[in-house]
Amino acid sequence: MNLPSLCRSSDATDVSLAEGQPCAGRLINFATVADVFLTYLASEDRREAEQIADLLKRAGFRVWWDRATPSGRGVRPSTIVRELVDAKCVLAIWSVASVRSESVRREADVALGRGVLVGVVTEKVRPPRRYAAASTFDLSQWSGEDDTSGSVRRLLNKIRQVVEARPPAARMSEPESDQSTPESAGLPGVFVCYRRDDTSDAAGRLHDHLASTFGRDRVFMDIDSVPLGVNFVTHIKRQLEASAAVLVVMGPRWIAATDIDGNRHLDDPGDHVRLEVATALKQDLPVIPVLVQNASIPRPNDLPEDIRDLAFHNGIKLVPEFWRAGVERLIKELDRVMRPSGGSENR
Repeated sequence: MNLPSLCRSSDATDVSLAEGQPCAGRLINFATVADVFLTYLASEDRREAEQIADLLKRAGFRVWWDRATPSGRGVRPSTIVRELVDAKCVLAIWSVASVRSESVRREADVALGRGVLVGVVTEKVRPPRRYAAASTFDLSQWSGEDDTSGSVRRLLNKIRQVVEARPPAARMSEPESDQSTPESAGLPGVFVCYRRDDTSDAAGRLHDHLASTFGRDRVFMDIDSVPLGVNFVTHIKRQLEASAAVLVVMGPRWIAATDIDGNRHLDDPGDHVRLEVATALKQDLPVIPVLVQNASIPRPNDLPEDIRDLAFHNGIKLVPEFWRAGVERLIKELDRVMRPSGGSENR
């Protein structure tokens, strides 16, 4: 299976995602930190995003967006979050559709918390009120070709101001590999349970923090780690058996999320989140609710019987302004339960 790798174009103005695409004759995972990350609703605003990306590249900015995968398909949540939290500036493209998009608002929330959010409106619409502090520019009358109009010049000047306020940086991304390192082979891991349409961005961001601390091979995050052709349920059970702790990432839709027919996911015994939590509780693993986006611990009566005990587990709340402190506290606790027996005495 070709895993996504981050490649930089030869003109050094575009940082884009390529699906198994060779750079300089080989697959690499090198990525330059983007100047600008575009957040937009791919299903509705792709043409506008492409025009704005081209504008920014003409102005000399490195731009990250999901142009290599139609509608964003195939992009790992952890890849998107890594780009989002590393970019020097995040440009939100606001349209009638995107102002109602939870994913666009969640990415804008991260950028607002970092102080790097800039907005553009491509239609006659107001951005959500909570982003009023961010500079927003009206491109609703822009043809996509004139780079000298007043709104375009002001937008580019603002982005340049935000970008230049951030120190230059480059990173070497970790290889996307499921292979264990000698140091961590056989050590217990941590299992990240989440629902994609609820907290994929927060779960991806948390995954990267955990992987940088414990090693990528010790952090399991659902289908990103399931080999092709393997029974998903069997693999999940095996991963849980090899885990020292389970993190259940909960957002505001974790309890009430439904399928296309309006049936609540948690009421389905085959729902992967319910299955993961029920298996972890049955194995008596430490199960830690991780609350994001102002979510709360569910009430017992809101949960199916096989996961009702989750309501009584102590959890941790992660908020954008204190994200790092919260993650450090969580990692400290995980380090205690994931440490091999006798490790502290042998130090």
